[in-house]
Amino acid sequence: MSEAFPVELLIFIPLLAFYVWFRPYYAAYLFVRPPRMKIAFFTPTNLGVTYEDVVLTSQDGVKLAGWYVPSRNKAAVILLHGHSGNRLGVIHQAEALLQAGYGILMYDLRAHGGSGGSRFGRGQSSVDDVLAAVAYLSKRPDVQQGSIGVMGISVGGLFALQAAAQTVAIRAVAGEGISPAVPADVPPPTAWWRRYGYWQQQLYMRFILRLARQHPLPSNAAAAARLGKRPFLLIATGEGVEAKMLKNLADGVETAVYWQIPDAQHGMGWHVCQDEYNHKLITFFNRALVHQERPYLSQSGGE
Repeated sequence: MSEAFPVELLIFIPLLAFYVWFRPYYAAYLFVRPPRMKIAFFTPTNLGVTYEDVVLTSQDGVKLAGWYVPSRNKAAVILLHGHSGNRLGVIHQAEALLQAGYGILMYDLRAHGGSGGSRFGRGQSSVDDVLAAVAYLSKRPDVQQGSIGVMGISVGGLFALQAAAQTVAIRAVAGEGISPAVPADVPPPTAWWRRYGYWQQQLYMRFILRLARQHPLPSNAAAAARLGKRPFLLIATGEGVEAKMLKNLADGVETAVYWQIPDAQHGMGWHVCQDEYNHKLITFFNRALVHQERPYLSQSGGE
């Protein structure tokens, strides 16, 4: 008579399946359907500036809720927040650029905050949202032609880069903690004990595409290659995969400026070194958008 199937295996096998498959699937589901954090306590008037409520319409008809503060130096920057937040996620960058005279357009990403859309992903629809913002600024009388920049954090940085690759109207692009567009953007680990986590991340990214019902964007390396001579600022936090990924990306772009903040967590660079962060950001956009008669100087490591 054969031995009974071990009870321990009846418990272990479902737990293993949960960890291997369901864990990245559930994480991808939460990414595609982020919580909505609507704005109820803060507007640019708290910064002492006058602003306009803006509703952008993307190519697929999704309405995007945002703010625009008119430019005082004929240049404007689109600011893009990260996942699970809203436009207040880039309020510190906005304040620094506003003090320097820039027009600022900041909006809630689709399926976030007060914007429309029921699904969120790393696909073309979110890039089209940035292009809608570029079209809005291109028609503003206070913004000079050739003086539009874009800056994003995390997935906002991903969309900033991908949008810049699709239109020369974006004259400079900056990103902090730029998210990978495709699994190939993530450098494989050198240590064998980290390969399982790497494989799970690959699975997680593929699940996002499937749940969001989107086709993958080009790799970030391919997008960056289309920037040509346009300035590109990459801000990396920590000392792990993000830093390695963005350093590899910067090495492939002639005009890239790479700045690493090793003590900062993902998307939190400003909170670690506020004054230096503001200085680098303003200097970068000044050289790219305001003082265009001066040649842009690529400096490894920033200012």
